[in-house]
Amino acid sequence: MRRFFEFFVESLPSLHPNRPALTALLLCACCLCAPVPLAAQCPDGTPPPCGPRPATGASPTSVAVLTFAVSGTDTSLAWIGDQLAEEISSALGGVARLEVRTRTLVRRQERTLAGNLRALGQTLTVRFLVEGTVQAVGGRLRVRSQLVRAQDGRIVWSRPFAGTSDSLLDVQVSIAAAVAGAIAGELLPEEAARIAARPTGNDAAYRHFLRGNRDLASRTEAGLAQAAAAYEAALRLDPRFSRALGRLAYTHAIALLNDWALPGAPRDSVAPRGLALAARSLREDTANTDALLARGYIRQLRDDLRGARDDFRRAVAIGPRNPEAWHRLGGVLVLPEEQSAAVAAYLRAIALAPDRAVTYSDLSWTLLQQGRVEEATFWSDSLIAFAPEHRYAWRSRVNVRLMRRDARGARAAFDRMAPEDRAAFWPVAADLLTMEGDTAAARRLLAQVPDGLRGPAFAAMSRLLAGDREGALDALGNSTPTWNRTPLGITGAFYFGGRFDARGDPRYERFKAAGEAALR
Repeated sequence: MRRFFEFFVESLPSLHPNRPALTALLLCACCLCAPVPLAAQCPDGTPPPCGPRPATGASPTSVAVLTFAVSGTDTSLAWIGDQLAEEISSALGGVARLEVRTRTLVRRQERTLAGNLRALGQTLTVRFLVEGTVQAVGGRLRVRSQLVRAQDGRIVWSRPFAGTSDSLLDVQVSIAAAVAGAIAGELLPEEAARIAARPTGNDAAYRHFLRGNRDLASRTEAGLAQAAAAYEAALRLDPRFSRALGRLAYTHAIALLNDWALPGAPRDSVAPRGLALAARSLREDTANTDALLARGYIRQLRDDLRGARDDFRRAVAIGPRNPEAWHRLGGVLVLPEEQSAAVAAYLRAIALAPDRAVTYSDLSWTLLQQGRVEEATFWSDSLIAFAPEHRYAWRSRVNVRLMRRDARGARAAFDRMAPEDRAAFWPVAADLLTMEGDTAAARRLLAQVPDGLRGPAFAAMSRLLAGDREGALDALGNSTPTWNRTPLGITGAFYFGGRFDARGDPRYERFKAAGEAALR
């Protein structure tokens, strides 16, 4: 895994301000994959080793799965090629002896290096590449796949699949098993069983499931509605399809986050329906991490942090190589004694998926809340360096620049945010206007905040952001802390305790103590 971090740092654009430090921090994150005594820590709070290391070549068991190309003119098969690659990559990731590059990273490199296997191998620092094609022939799906040695293009393994005898599930399992064996040698019984496990025996249901995964990845309202419909179609064909149930529950969690309705679930029923789906999925499979993540996320969004912590901890225990589970766990470890564990959870997520942009953003925010401004700046700048197009990249920089009292830098970053994100990011917009000296504009903006976003402590937050610190603290003393969906949740605690440094004021300390008590 260390080679992966060295590769990742080398792949960053040259504009990154501190590449050696990034190497060190990512290598420290790599160490989180094994137990380390808490006392042995680097200056940033992560385990050693902390020094930068020279880049090395590709590991002999490193592999990346490329998107299966469409052969012929039927471009409607493109989603099958992408999702087939996703599932094969996921199956290979279950073999601990293999180093499998994330599909997000592979897709990013494919945009510019498609077809150039040697360049892809060098850029991804992998020894092997899995490539293939999908084609519709006479109403049947034909798939061809091969394992290629990246350095010289030599074909290590190749096989065509065609006809009704080969279901998409059979194709995926066969390719993953053959590739794993060709790279790692004879598979252990548990490794072979893990690859051979089929989530459903119904190939049509599986295709609906893959289509749902494609639509869920869009994270748009229309995409989530299509994903929910696809998972429902899969479940009609196989009511015991636990993975489809878990993904459908997770779709409801994402819809709840964005306040979107879903087919058959108006906004006010999204949360209870998602919880019911998660419970049903867990009855079918107690180790379904998608269902645990869905239930935990819904609990988090409904201010049940204790329940969310339980679900996310269980998810990482079942799937210790699941970056989403570690990321979600980091987001609910908000008590003072959990600060180091929160940072460690985010770093573990980055260790498993170094190209996971949202984790950089949330890690930066968490470090800001802890007063670790320099480290927060580092991770925010790292996100800008390798994924400036990510929707949270500039939002992260706005927070950092405000904390550093850099109004010009905050304004430049704010203007780079997408318009829809700027509209929803009203606490920061008001804070920025206040820092720029335009408190009248800040008040006008706050007056336009919809009632649904105001919550019980809106008066305190709005007075603070409009520059009335004392009035805000008075209002704070009469507020009940809530921690997620209202303005005076963790965000409010940060603004009062960090940006405006109200620590020590009895009104703030009472609020903070009440909030912490509610979380225990």
